[in-house]
Amino acid sequence: VLTLLSKNSSLIIKNVNVNPSRKGIITILNKMGAKIQLKNKKSYNGEAIANIYIKGKKNFKSINCPANLNSSAIDEFLIIFLVAAKANGISRFKELSEMNKKESKRLDLGIRFLKLIGVKVERYGDNINIYGNPSLELSKNFEMKNFLKDHRIFFLSCITALTLGGKWKIQDKDSINTSFPNFLKTLKSLGAKIS
Repeated sequence: VLTLLSKNSSLIIKNVNVNPSRKGIITILNKMGAKIQLKNKKSYNGEAIANIYIKGKKNFKSINCPANLNSSAIDEFLIIFLVAAKANGISRFKELSEMNKKESKRLDLGIRFLKLIGVKVERYGDNINIYGNPSLELSKNFEMKNFLKDHRIFFLSCITALTLGGKWKIQDKDSINTSFPNFLKTLKSLGAKIS
């Protein structure tokens, strides 16, 4: 998503598990117009792996996200919501109760985050509508705290800061140790300026 939302950017991620249960985010983003490609597909220890090719894109379509994709993208919905915030039109996501059974009530926190950055969101139980704004850019100061040390919120905050702008102070850096301790190092290797 960092690549998708960054102008004139491209990225290759090599040897990624792309079993159907793992690639819901790719399916959803491609439905929104991303054109992410899987190349050099092969099998490794019975698992499908491939190289993922991504290019930055200017315009995204809103989506009426099929609920049957939820389980294969449940950990990535926060970052998918960010793309929906930049899409043209209203994106609809339904039956997301599983998000609130994660390390935190992630659906609640995701909605709170979107509203914090000025995105219009409507919630109906476990369903949400996100009103996209292709011109969305941020210029004010943001301090991210009290998000229950959720590593996915930390990832989302960093990607939002790098793609939409604004000046950010993001707490709970230690939250990434549970899943992706090299996250900030990886961002810096791609050219991100983080202190």
